[in-house]
Amino acid sequence: MSTTLLKNKIVGFAKHVLHRTRSLLFLKSSRKHQFSKIFHAGGFGASPSLSGSGSDLEQTRAIRARLPELLRKYDITSMLDVPCGDWYWMRHVDLSGIQYTGADIVPELVAMNREKFSNPSRTFNALDIVKDDIPVVDLVFCRDCLVHLKLKDARQALRNIASSGSKYLLTTTFTARTANEELGLIFFRPLNLQKPPFSLPEPIEIISEECTENDGAFRTSLWRCGVSRTFELKYFDDTTRSLSL
Repeated sequence: MSTTLLKNKIVGFAKHVLHRTRSLLFLKSSRKHQFSKIFHAGGFGASPSLSGSGSDLEQTRAIRARLPELLRKYDITSMLDVPCGDWYWMRHVDLSGIQYTGADIVPELVAMNREKFSNPSRTFNALDIVKDDIPVVDLVFCRDCLVHLKLKDARQALRNIASSGSKYLLTTTFTARTANEELGLIFFRPLNLQKPPFSLPEPIEIISEECTENDGAFRTSLWRCGVSRTFELKYFDDTTRSLSL
């Protein structure tokens, strides 16, 4: 092997190790640090939206059409959108008659949204979906969030939502997945919320997002959370399953 070829192999391996080390350190950092770092780096890849290509107008075409229909069907008058991101596509959704709260873990993003989009029926707040109190609303809309969380944090986020006393949860799931994996270095993996460790029951609505990413496997599904804070989130306990969520 020539000296030049050997040198190139060593340099390539060193870059791989450095990238992997940085990725591991990133995964071990706090959620706020992770998403703030992504925000300050310009978002999730080349896209008009800081939230990535999955939040552009083409990939959200189906959900933008179906969401107002669902809001009317279930008499939704208050809604928490978490994470709301940079509000790139949601601004094109008819939210007439809805008291809307957009929430995100990145304070700078929340401040930007407040300055651009706030009005009497539309507010933006900083919120960590895993540990902060979830306000009581008719609908918690949680799109493309749990897929970026560790399994224990995704479970706790669902626990947090269910214990809020909100009525419905509309969130991303991948119904074709047969098993759920832990979060890896690419900071994304599909989750089927009807499979362990979540094991939610059949949703009452399933919306195909008709997007081109992940071979069109994205689904946004609706579950009934319940109407009081008295729920003990026993769907995480293998011995009993008494929740409606």
